[in-house]
Amino acid sequence: MPESFEPSRFPPDPLLYRFEMPLKGLYYPFGFPVEITTNSADVLKAAERHWGAFQQMFPERPVEVRIGVLETGAEIELVEPVLRSQGHLLIKVGTTDDFAVCDMKQGFAFAWVSAATARNHAYIHTHYIEGTAFWVLHTAYLTPIHAACVAFNGQGLLFCGESEAGKSSLAYACARKGWTFVTDDLSELVRGWETTSVLGNPYRFRLRESAVGLFPELREHPITLRANGDRAIELFTARDSTFVTAPCSRVDYVLFLRRQSSGPPRLAPFPKEKAMRWFEQVLCFGDQNVREAQAASFRRLLAAEILEFRYSDLDSAVDELKVLVGAVEHPARVQGFSMGYRENG
Repeated sequence: MPESFEPSRFPPDPLLYRFEMPLKGLYYPFGFPVEITTNSADVLKAAERHWGAFQQMFPERPVEVRIGVLETGAEIELVEPVLRSQGHLLIKVGTTDDFAVCDMKQGFAFAWVSAATARNHAYIHTHYIEGTAFWVLHTAYLTPIHAACVAFNGQGLLFCGESEAGKSSLAYACARKGWTFVTDDLSELVRGWETTSVLGNPYRFRLRESAVGLFPELREHPITLRANGDRAIELFTARDSTFVTAPCSRVDYVLFLRRQSSGPPRLAPFPKEKAMRWFEQVLCFGDQNVREAQAASFRRLLAAEILEFRYSDLDSAVDELKVLVGAVEHPARVQGFSMGYRENG
């Protein structure tokens, strides 16, 4: 007599919906809680390396990120993932083994990557840890600016500009001369704040390999491979007591950097309309309400003084910035200072 058919207690799981992810970690990038659930110690090591120094600043519900890691065979070349979005969903695709999906409305993201990808901690953090959690944080709470931030005598300066304008190098040059370091290339506006203040990552500097020519002491630091394939120097400020750091700063000046081949540093007024257009380049996903809230953050930032800063060498640039922040307590001097540059073009 044939055996009777007894259905399995658990049906097949071709979508890996019930895939076990027994490891958890809670981190606070920019002060917001992010909970990572995974089956890979490499994922948590990558998150700890880049986010472990952050402390909680906001009591919001944790952003949930799940990252499943599968043994899928031989290592493959890591590529720059492609992003696409519709409505409240955003997807990132690197390869058939590496991809992520984010539900910005629910505050949830998940990713699947290969074990080889997970072993590259810089790559997985940039694209599948930070790159997914930030989608949710930017939708719910933050407005990003591709800018460095430093402070001196209580005055905050935001360094803006295109790639290779020198934002990170100038921030490092300021920090090594006693300025407070807030962040090297990503500043965040908190949409609930009415002040012109930014959050940053003061725990790490990332500089191009060529920065060794500007700062000889960097030769002591190892060269790492960034997620985009570029060679870079990664410096953790917590290991160097010479740096003064802060996780946030008000912004009194927004400086659009422009390198010049020679000549003294020069400050000149920068049109606020042009600055707003530059800020708004990041408004590329999220519904209309999110984009309007982020645009409102940028409009508040325009209350700061907006200037173009042309410079050739870093030492004279830092000296000029000290004059700028030192003059803040003397309004008449500031007016004359600004008008002088306006008259010179």
